[in-house]
Amino acid sequence: MEHPDLKKNSDQAASLSENHVRLGRKGLLVALAGFVLVVVLIIGIPYYLKVLAPRYQTLLQVGKTTFNTQDLIKRLRLNPAGQEGGQLETATQLLQEMMHLELIRQEALKQKIVIPEKILNQEIQRRVMASASPEEKFEDRYGSMLRRAGLKEKEFRTWVELDIYRGLLFQNFLEKIPRKAEHIDLLAIITPPGNKAEMIRTGLQKGQDFNRLAAENSIDLESARKGGEIGWMPKGVDEMMTPGQIQGLGILAKTRSEAEKIREQVLSGKNFAELARTYSLDRETGERGGQTGWVSAGFQEGKAYAAEVYELNPGEVSPPVSTPEGFWIIKLIEKTPRGKVIDDIAFNLPPGQVSPPLNTVKGIYFLKIKGKELHPLSEDHRAKLANKTFSDWQAELAKKGAAEGWIKWDWGSEIFNWVVTHLN
Repeated sequence: MEHPDLKKNSDQAASLSENHVRLGRKGLLVALAGFVLVVVLIIGIPYYLKVLAPRYQTLLQVGKTTFNTQDLIKRLRLNPAGQEGGQLETATQLLQEMMHLELIRQEALKQKIVIPEKILNQEIQRRVMASASPEEKFEDRYGSMLRRAGLKEKEFRTWVELDIYRGLLFQNFLEKIPRKAEHIDLLAIITPPGNKAEMIRTGLQKGQDFNRLAAENSIDLESARKGGEIGWMPKGVDEMMTPGQIQGLGILAKTRSEAEKIREQVLSGKNFAELARTYSLDRETGERGGQTGWVSAGFQEGKAYAAEVYELNPGEVSPPVSTPEGFWIIKLIEKTPRGKVIDDIAFNLPPGQVSPPLNTVKGIYFLKIKGKELHPLSEDHRAKLANKTFSDWQAELAKKGAAEGWIKWDWGSEIFNWVVTHLN
């Protein structure tokens, strides 16, 4: 018969052995799970970051409303014409449009604007069938369009609703535009920059007939046939700008200290033209005694010194202006006004007076005002004024939202590249 103590020790040994086996299995399972977890993390995290996370990444937030990459992709699919050459610009413009529409939606809710269901359905049908063939049915066309864009019907209805809100709000702005406004009766000569512009300027200074010069020289054929007649124009309907021009005497030096010494000689009364011929490193102007001719004060199309020199008064000499060529000393002789060609310059001309040459993207303008009167605004002009006011309101609201933090953007080249690769 087995001794009780021996049996007890045997049972304890067996129990310990089973525990060791269970612990070993448990440890193996834990190790295996840890290994699997590490593999998942190594493979899964990059996959999530590169594939899954961008799919619904928030690109734009307007108040409590957010727009993600899928929203942008759907918009791009509905705008295939804008996807060629300049995709980044197109995508950015669509995001801005989405922001503006959301601002409009929130404003419409504030004003408690309600769109009848019948009006919404009619607009949807009009849009869907706008480019359909006569034999196509609305249901087939509508379904095909939604599938192609990956849209749900509710999403498309919401977009159309937003556009209707925009039209209704625009109408509110249009109603606030007055029926009458001050107009100017405008004449213009438009010519390319260069010798011809200078010839026209000289002729006008000598008293030559404006209408004849316009008929013979203006590149705007429609107004040239009428002796330069543009017609009656109000403020706010033409946004064309001029950066202004300068005409001066210049000397280019290699270093700032050399330019300072030359400037001291100019200020002491020495002849600028002789100093330019002697010291200027710019041969073209140096040979002309420093004459720069007319130079645009715009940063892109003008000389590097022109924008700074524009701030001087005629007769003043600039301090050394650093440019990629060296350091310029400029004595300002004359400058033309800058700003909006119609609103800021033409409206300030006395009747009968001719403007100086105004450089614009369309050429050099010479303007003359025949008269100023209160006239009814045309419907086209009222629409342009309302559209400008409406756009300014949206821009100001967007600026305010960004400053106060309730409009946020997360948009750059990396997420754009992801969007482009997932368009189809």
